[in-house]
Amino acid sequence: KVQFNETIRLANGTMDVTLNTATNNVVMNFNDSWGQNNFIGMGYTVQPGYDSSNLQVVSIATSGGGQIVDEAGNIMTDFGIPTNLPAGIVIDGVLPSVAITSAATDPTGTSPIPVTITFSETVNNFEVTDITSNGLVSNLMGSGNVYTADIYPTPGMVTVDVGASVAQDLAGNGNSAAPQYSITYCNDDASMNTLTTSAGLWSPLTAFDP
Repeated sequence: KVQFNETIRLANGTMDVTLNTATNNVVMNFNDSWGQNNFIGMGYTVQPGYDSSNLQVVSIATSGGGQIVDEAGNIMTDFGIPTNLPAGIVIDGVLPSVAITSAATDPTGTSPIPVTITFSETVNNFEVTDITSNGLVSNLMGSGNVYTADIYPTPGMVTVDVGASVAQDLAGNGNSAAPQYSITYCNDDASMNTLTTSAGLWSPLTAFDP
């Protein structure tokens, strides 16, 4: 709300109120349809990617030949903003990003494969079912912006994903999707069993039977 020290109205044109969002300033336009009062109420919808720890009105101006006048017809000429304003509103329209990493080297014989899911900020409502993989996902632990989980793999390429909007930051913004994490799992026991089975098809007695 922009508060004036007396009742005013906008004569023609437009009044432009600029808000500082830290990312980009936002200009809100008002015409004479808001009538005559000593304040102007406004609603601002936070845009994706915009944030500010102290949303404030940083300037007021008129355009299109507009004039702000009081009941006596005096034209407003001082558009200075007081410097002793109370703290503004905190806005956050930035989506949390997320990355998936592992201490395991690629390729790996480790099972389960440990993975770390790191968000760019604190999030809520992140659950084990929010992690998708062609392995078995288990043991999700953590809080805030860092979580760990175990992936029980099958031999071959193992992939791990975290989709978009499965967790929310404190302002309610859903996360962006994580780049897919992949690693190759080599099960030596499975490889040995495959070789043994193949070798069992060949008989030394048959090969050397006179």
